[in-house]
Amino acid sequence: MDKCNMYEYPGQTNRNTTVPCQNGYTYDSDGYYTVVEEFSWVCEKAILTSVSQTTYFGGVLFGSACFPPFADYFGRKYTTVITGILGAISHLVGGIVVQPAAFIFTRFVNGATDQGTYLCGCVMVFECYSTKHRAFANSILMIIWSLGMVATGITGYLVKNWQHFQIFASCLLGSAILGIWYEICQLSSWLGVFP
Repeated sequence: MDKCNMYEYPGQTNRNTTVPCQNGYTYDSDGYYTVVEEFSWVCEKAILTSVSQTTYFGGVLFGSACFPPFADYFGRKYTTVITGILGAISHLVGGIVVQPAAFIFTRFVNGATDQGTYLCGCVMVFECYSTKHRAFANSILMIIWSLGMVATGITGYLVKNWQHFQIFASCLLGSAILGIWYEICQLSSWLGVFP
């Protein structure tokens, strides 16, 4: 007997044959409800956690190759906002899907749009400031990013259900993108960066 099998005839000590668990699994989650529990990604399905993460980074690779040329053609602001909105929608959908394949697909879209938003947003900030002020602007951008990572960890600790966390993150991303749409134009004009 191990974590993925049970005795075929429990209570009969003379038979040692085992079969896969037939009554579901017991999780030691300390009050947290994870995607592993939601889709039972354990035992023979445990590989799907790695597939999900690999798919996310495949999306990051795709977003790295796809969105910068898109931004060159259509503009950084529009691309940043479009990828941010698509990312917010994909995070929201990722929190409510009930099929593992759909969740893995949303992970790909999350990776692509997260990277597209990040790359286009960084370049946009660099283009908004003169060479003299770029280091300071980059430092502020990285401080905001770092604070976001800290807030993500704290929120993940406080919000114990992965679906609620996905939905919360989606709403946060959506509100940040709306702020970017308004503030980037205003900030640049206030500083007199653009003629």
